[in-house]
Amino acid sequence: MTTEPPWTHLGAVDVGGRDRTELRAALAGAGIAVNESAEILLGLDAIEAGAGVLDLASATPADLGLAGGGSLPAIFAAASEQGLALCPLATAPFLRLVHREDESVDPELRRHRPPDGALHVASPLPPGGTDIPTGFYLRTVSGQRWLRGYRCDADYRLPPDAVFVFALESARTRL
Repeated sequence: MTTEPPWTHLGAVDVGGRDRTELRAALAGAGIAVNESAEILLGLDAIEAGAGVLDLASATPADLGLAGGGSLPAIFAAASEQGLALCPLATAPFLRLVHREDESVDPELRRHRPPDGALHVASPLPPGGTDIPTGFYLRTVSGQRWLRGYRCDADYRLPPDAVFVFALESARTRL
């Protein structure tokens, strides 16, 4: 008897191969909006690292066994137990260029809760402490595709239905 994995396969994405200037130009050329936090993350050296093809999957905390949601460390640990790995920070802008997620039903941005329809790209926390945003998420509102940065601390609990994008462990070695 084969058990289905608790995640959904998204496919392969070519990550890297462009410097920060080229990546920003590609995002602008595709009509992708970015917020101030995303701009900060796009300026980090880690954005230029990690050229290669990465196989991606999505899962919610509930999919990973966290019925009540969880903190980023708890979600990342549960994902690791399921054969999922963190993505390089550079994954989010490259995924944004090729991925079209569902339109957000709630166009409002609210503080202190993830927006509906957002895909949070699970990546190591950038260096710099609280001065640097935590990571990226992708969202589409009123036809506008966004690459947004977000901030949360290690204690913040994300809801059980927040969607995260991870790398499949088997593909991680290709980077």
